[in-house]
Amino acid sequence: MQSANGSSRTQPYGPTRILLIEDVAATVEVVKAYLDAAPGAVVVESVGSLGAALERIAKGAFDLIIADLNLPDSMGLETLDRLVQATDRLIIVLTIVDGPEIREAAIARGAYDFLQKNQLSRATLGQIVRLATIQAKTFRSVRESEARFRSLTELSSDFYWETDTCHRIIRTSHGPKHHAINARDSQIGKTRWEIPSIGPDVDGWKAHRATLDAHLSFRDFEISRSDAEGVERHLSISGEPVFDESGVFTGYRGVGRDITSRRQAEDHIRHLATRDALTGLPNRMLLSDRFSQMIAQAKRQGAQLAVLFIDLDGFKQVNDSLGHAAGDELLKEAARRLETAVRAGDTVARVSGDEFVIILGNLEQSDSAALVAQKIVEVLREPVQLAGKPASVTASVGISLYPADGHNAEALLGAADAAMYRAKQSGRNAYQFFTASIS
Repeated sequence: MQSANGSSRTQPYGPTRILLIEDVAATVEVVKAYLDAAPGAVVVESVGSLGAALERIAKGAFDLIIADLNLPDSMGLETLDRLVQATDRLIIVLTIVDGPEIREAAIARGAYDFLQKNQLSRATLGQIVRLATIQAKTFRSVRESEARFRSLTELSSDFYWETDTCHRIIRTSHGPKHHAINARDSQIGKTRWEIPSIGPDVDGWKAHRATLDAHLSFRDFEISRSDAEGVERHLSISGEPVFDESGVFTGYRGVGRDITSRRQAEDHIRHLATRDALTGLPNRMLLSDRFSQMIAQAKRQGAQLAVLFIDLDGFKQVNDSLGHAAGDELLKEAARRLETAVRAGDTVARVSGDEFVIILGNLEQSDSAALVAQKIVEVLREPVQLAGKPASVTASVGISLYPADGHNAEALLGAADAAMYRAKQSGRNAYQFFTASIS
């Protein structure tokens, strides 16, 4: 099922794939109708039992699961437990069961969120699914990145080494693929800590020497050194003590691996996991970490912080008229302008498509957030050259405040998102503060 509402949201990773687990046909139709009306493209598949759901989870790829707890073949929280065991995808519980106890239990056992059928509305479902989709697509991007770089972690070449009783290297033998960091002759007669290295630190070498002095086996001890070209390379060595027939210690022998490619791949994956590939801004995962830190700091200091949810007005028209390459350039320019509009200690993140979030810390008064929001509205509507042609967009900005509008990241993001929609409905190219009347 594709959304047909003309949404301006981009879908950088394709439509959101949702598995709906519900045995009541009327509820299935209502949920599908609500999802079809929500912003963003979705593909929904529905099943009527837990058994069928587990089969589809094993065979299919889904970003998000919406599940009734009471099914023909499973009842209550046991349904959630089985789903959590079967998948790491986000799960939204949809049930007729009432009461805060069941909600708290579901969240504690792995549910992303909890919806009661008798309180279900298009706005409520749409907002929760939209926020869950942003997080689900972040996870999808990380999983795909890990798959692309997994092969790099396997690139290594073994080498053999021996030491004497004083831990001095007496023999090395490198395979044909090994990248020699130091000439073999320069290593012979030296201990590893006498050979210039970048890592480990003094304490790391001290612990390694204690292991050798105790004549214990060791595995995967990592050393970082510069090669002849000055490039940092990483080695992982493993070894075991050698004893003669009478039990006298005679030295060590072992093998090593050049794990530079693996370390570079891991660093790249960590970067992909926390940064938006297009703009270089923090993504939702890094935003979540910084959010927690800034809320904790604000709580300790009794300070305010503000959350600004920013949506570019007219971005779809730029994509349609000038092409996606021009749209990408516009997003990068918007990211640059947003960073110039805030202080060094604030956080600017891209969370999805043409949507950005800014966290402003240590606010003395709410007027400070308004000044930043106004500055953002002004800098984003300035024209930009795209594909040799002048283009411009405006921005709708929603603002929520900690602690007035929420005490956690989810509540503050939801409030700022709702305020952003009010700004968009009020004519765009403006900002709105969150109030209870627009929730």
